[in-house]
Amino acid sequence: MKKFFSENLNGMTFTFTVLVLLNAVLERAQIIDIVSFSESTLILALLVFLSWTLSFLIITIDFRSTGVFHLVNYTSQFMVLVLVANELGFFQITIDSILTNSVVYAVLYFLNVKRRQHELKQTAASINKQLGNRIKE
Repeated sequence: MKKFFSENLNGMTFTFTVLVLLNAVLERAQIIDIVSFSESTLILALLVFLSWTLSFLIITIDFRSTGVFHLVNYTSQFMVLVLVANELGFFQITIDSILTNSVVYAVLYFLNVKRRQHELKQTAASINKQLGNRIKE
């Protein structure tokens, strides 16, 4: 559990924050109607946790390429989230809701991939800098 949170807490926080802000803006603009913002927020927290848990499990599978990994990861997460969100009454499964949520989810997925790549590059640069300092000594 410690490994799960240490590797994913930043991403879960980012995803949750973006979704809560997006819901608040859309509700304020009267594009969506949220009956209970606190209930909506709790459901979003559950969905984010489920999504990242599923991703954590999928990472253990050996894929032939990164592209296949991302396709399987995105598709499986999105399908589970749509089914759970529908069961919890968060939204109804319609063509419009599927298209809208798939675009939002794809953007969030892409941003999280880029964020993670940036974190890994920063870590690698830091390690290389430390190794460079040791060689100079």
